[in-house]
Amino acid sequence: MESRKKPPVRWVVILVIATGLVSLLSTVSSKLINITLAQDCWCTDYAWERRPDLIGICTGNAAEWGVQATEASYPVDATPSAGDIAVFQYGHHETLDSRGHVAYVEKVNPDGTFDISEQGYIDDPCNTHYRSGLFVEETDEFIHHKGPDPVLVSDVLVHPNPVVGGQKVYLNFTIRNSGGSTLDINEVFVRATTAKGELWKAWASPQNIGEGSSKSFTAVGDAWADHAGTWRVDDIEIQDTGGKWPDVNLNGHSMPSFVVVVTISGDLNGDCVVDIFDLVIVGGNFGKDRDDPGVDPRADGNGDGKIDIFDLVLVGSHFGDTCEVLSLPSSSERTSAQVTTVRMLPETQTISMGDEAKVGIQVIEVSDLYGFQLDLTYDPLVLEYVSWEPGPFLGADYWVPLDTSTPGIIEDIAAARTTPGETVSGTGTLVTVTLRAIAEGSSAISIENLKLADAEANEISSTAQDGKIRVGEEHLVFLPFVIKSYTP
Repeated sequence: MESRKKPPVRWVVILVIATGLVSLLSTVSSKLINITLAQDCWCTDYAWERRPDLIGICTGNAAEWGVQATEASYPVDATPSAGDIAVFQYGHHETLDSRGHVAYVEKVNPDGTFDISEQGYIDDPCNTHYRSGLFVEETDEFIHHKGPDPVLVSDVLVHPNPVVGGQKVYLNFTIRNSGGSTLDINEVFVRATTAKGELWKAWASPQNIGEGSSKSFTAVGDAWADHAGTWRVDDIEIQDTGGKWPDVNLNGHSMPSFVVVVTISGDLNGDCVVDIFDLVIVGGNFGKDRDDPGVDPRADGNGDGKIDIFDLVLVGSHFGDTCEVLSLPSSSERTSAQVTTVRMLPETQTISMGDEAKVGIQVIEVSDLYGFQLDLTYDPLVLEYVSWEPGPFLGADYWVPLDTSTPGIIEDIAAARTTPGETVSGTGTLVTVTLRAIAEGSSAISIENLKLADAEANEISSTAQDGKIRVGEEHLVFLPFVIKSYTP
């Protein structure tokens, strides 16, 4: 009832005489003819073996099975799923018998092709043969299971990946009901094995799936910080309202793995420090939804599906926090031979007791700047902090709250744009800090912890030039400046 390979070369006429019946057959090759004429091990016998529910439902020629299954209320369509019986008509998939051919669908591949197993060859009729990578042709029919049959029709997507231990992990997938009745779901969850080999579950809201319909699910679970490492998703489980657990047909989709890292809130890139690179991850995706095309899912720090002010504040409120275990490499250095200089403006100043000095922090000839951070140190016996104001150059939309609680250091001077992809280049002032003289003497003004970031959260190599403020009578002072490199 089936021809697996069309003979390509020569045509002869073979006279077959069987019990007085003469048949004239064509398309013969130098190999054995591959039309199924065996009296046992038919393709239909094998199909009944794999799908015993079709015994007595589908009978006779394979070409008629699709119609017979439909009349018996089995779902039949042109979309293959693992576990289906595929019905091929004459001339398709190298079927050369007018009675057609049936085969068992082993799996469906990510590109939409499918793999089959089959029996019924005249040269080897009772052995199982396999074909893979078949494309659906216009007359193909696929007989699905009659009862509710949940079939996975999309890859399971995990985000964020890596996920910070103690935070939520989201797993998205789509299930189709290929059965002949509504699938009434009471419970659905994704099971995974943690890095320590223990069972973990992520739960999804149940939805009923009508016959032939599909529904998308999002399973959510808290990653366990004490199980850092690679977690493996094992399967999807569904319980119907009757208490039964129908198997979810994975339909050729492999289960993913994801990484749980040990770090802290606000550390979106998992390098164990909350800094400008985490802020830029949010700023570079600001205003978008986590599932929008091209969005970095790490930007959704609080896991609510949107990248907004709450994610910026999450990073900002933990800015500068660190942890002991470095689980992932830090942000990479941008590929460039250029090193950007950040300096004081002016480089040196002399002021009198009680006067104030404005110290501008200027970046020189930078390319594609999206965010920056730095600390500023001074001598608290000579100067005291008064105020700060943003510089006009970056045009930052979000500033981290400065920490001035410790005399002598202004920490977390940091800002980022929130217009995705729009960077700035050139020379300009990043921030201006005002200090007041409280005693005579001199104080170095030093830039520490300098980091410049582009829109992809990559570090721009930089050096810092420190300055100095003298408090007392004005006189000419020659002050050498210190150059520090910030090349990761």
